[in-house]
Amino acid sequence: MEPDDLIVPAAAAHLVAALADMLRVPAAPVVPVPRVISQQPIPAAPTTIPPTIEPIKIQILPDGRMNGRNAALYLGHKEKTLAIWRSQRKGPRFIKTGGRVFYYQTDLEAWIAKARGD
Repeated sequence: MEPDDLIVPAAAAHLVAALADMLRVPAAPVVPVPRVISQQPIPAAPTTIPPTIEPIKIQILPDGRMNGRNAALYLGHKEKTLAIWRSQRKGPRFIKTGGRVFYYQTDLEAWIAKARGD
């Protein structure tokens, strides 16, 4: 391979010229070379299936009450969060009957509307 046969990227031209000068060889012509990153075709973007919304089973008593667990599911929070809110006197209105805590669905909906600014 002769020095004239070399194809040198433009970014390294000054290095090749310095090396050729040190070796007393004529420098190869600088030819811009397109950068090839990969010969592989770019794969198509994977098609994603939109997530499905699964219904949540919530038990609501005939009078519209639900226990803390079902109220938490209804609101999308954890049951512990509702317990903390109760102790801080925050969150939706609740009633306590016989040591058990209940939430009315209408109270939960009103609390959501208030939080939303409706």
